[in-house]
Amino acid sequence: MPQISTCHKIFVCFIICVCSFSQLSAKLHGQPYIDSLKLEIPRAKTDSDKVKLLKDISIGYMNVNPDEGISYGMQALALAERIQWKRGIARASNNIGANYNAKSNYPLAMEYYIKALKINEELGEKIGIASNSMNIGTIYYFQRNCEKALYYFEHALKIYEQLKQYKKIAETVANIGSTYSQLGQYARARENYDRALKIYVDSNIKEGIGLIYSDIGQDCHKLGEYNEALKYDFQSLRIYEELGDLDAMAANNGEIGSCYLAISKSDDNTIVIDSMVSADKTTNLDRAIKYLEKGIQLGKETGNLSYIIEFSKDISEAYSLQGKYNDAYTQLLHYTRLSDSVFSDKNRLRINDLEKQREKELNDKVRKLELAKKKIINISVIAGFAALVFIIAIVIRNNRKTSELLLNILPAEVAKELKSRGKTEPKYFENTTVIFTDFVDFTKASEEMNPRSLIAELDLCFKAFDRIIGKYQIEKIKTIGDSYMAVSGLPAAAATHAENVVNAAIEMIRFMNERKKQNGPKTFGIRIGIHSGGVIAGIVGEKKYAYDIWGDTVNTAARMEQSSEPGKINISETTHELVKNSFPCTYRGMIEAKNKGNMKMYFVA
Repeated sequence: MPQISTCHKIFVCFIICVCSFSQLSAKLHGQPYIDSLKLEIPRAKTDSDKVKLLKDISIGYMNVNPDEGISYGMQALALAERIQWKRGIARASNNIGANYNAKSNYPLAMEYYIKALKINEELGEKIGIASNSMNIGTIYYFQRNCEKALYYFEHALKIYEQLKQYKKIAETVANIGSTYSQLGQYARARENYDRALKIYVDSNIKEGIGLIYSDIGQDCHKLGEYNEALKYDFQSLRIYEELGDLDAMAANNGEIGSCYLAISKSDDNTIVIDSMVSADKTTNLDRAIKYLEKGIQLGKETGNLSYIIEFSKDISEAYSLQGKYNDAYTQLLHYTRLSDSVFSDKNRLRINDLEKQREKELNDKVRKLELAKKKIINISVIAGFAALVFIIAIVIRNNRKTSELLLNILPAEVAKELKSRGKTEPKYFENTTVIFTDFVDFTKASEEMNPRSLIAELDLCFKAFDRIIGKYQIEKIKTIGDSYMAVSGLPAAAATHAENVVNAAIEMIRFMNERKKQNGPKTFGIRIGIHSGGVIAGIVGEKKYAYDIWGDTVNTAARMEQSSEPGKINISETTHELVKNSFPCTYRGMIEAKNKGNMKMYFVA
């Protein structure tokens, strides 16, 4: 799955802060505020007052030190449970969930959010129910479960509308807009953004205005409306510069840089900002690097590794387009190593959580065995032996599942290297063939089909492609929306890499033609592009492993797909030379390819 955009990350974190931290003073932030609360703890007159202070310290630590936030939240929760103050239990649980969410530990965050929600429902606390629903919705949003996210956001919205909480309405509507954007339904996303923006403007809430401008800019970028994207991104940046919000400024600078990078790769380099016109590809690349560097610098200042990782990848591509291949490769290596480091850190946290759960389960089993031993010694011995066998079986099964999971997301050789060394290094493969597929009229189909049917059809087609490439020594790399990307010739060399891919492409076309006969407008047309050459391959990812490939061969294969036609397999001259004796091909002539100039292209007959 594609990563969530930086502006959406800021937006959702903002919502969590507001939902969980609404009682904090707007004049005090960060460590000074936390220290002031700590000074008040010895002066607390009642236990309930102490719970309030502890829970406020807990949420104060959320963006400073979430581990400390969890510690203070647990203290608040223990005290609230001791005095049997349900409202305090709910609030402390919600704040603990917010800190786990800040650590990207979504299972534990969800556990505490649900605990808080159940208590608030029991008490009939509408504001608490809405706040918890919002937080649960954000968890599903990060997991890209849009159906569940919308359910909880809309549940919260109904309550806020009943209570006429206009600021909360704006926050919720903006979250709904972000979810529709994630679904690719940009028109519905814009309707919600405009509604939220009106409330923020009427209330002069600058943070909210900046967030909405950033979200609109991101959607315009995705739609290729670069002038509009830059207009909103710069408006957002000016607001956050005025507010001094370094984290948001980092995201805005990076988004602006990414937009300039996209413009430099487009057919039309003309942009208009503040009545100033620029149509110079070199200038746009320079601007891309300037803003991406600023985003990385601010990301370092705020300690936000996600920005550094994301923008390092884009700046590597910008350097490559400038012909600065050493700088591009350096940034790519930096991106890869940093991604692996972040993943490893989060992986260790997850392993610790699983280990704690395992120890708890083992302790429970030991206690049960001790009780059985006091009753009947023979039964306890048998039960102990059975439990030991059961635990061993679970360990063996879990190890097997871990290996199977790695093999599902990584090539076998890469998975083996990762398990033995704990890391992998990027490698260059000289002889490979890359295939891109893209569904025709997918946007139109997504508007006519309900979301569940659309995803089901997409899933069915991609599973069929997985089965097809499995027959031809081809590695799936990733799906990007409705596009499918795979490569033959790595990590193990294949002398027939080009033939393998063409055979698979022919089967994909045949499958989609049969599917079209069966389902008509309820499925998609397809076009395919193929190119052969060298690629760099390695593991990247912020939160999960992703094996990816880079290089001009990848870009050219994408151009072959874009220059293809529905139901056709379009191959480059390089691939044609490798397969011309095995497959009948039709020369198409010299055809313009974006950013590549005129290229010889062939249809596989």
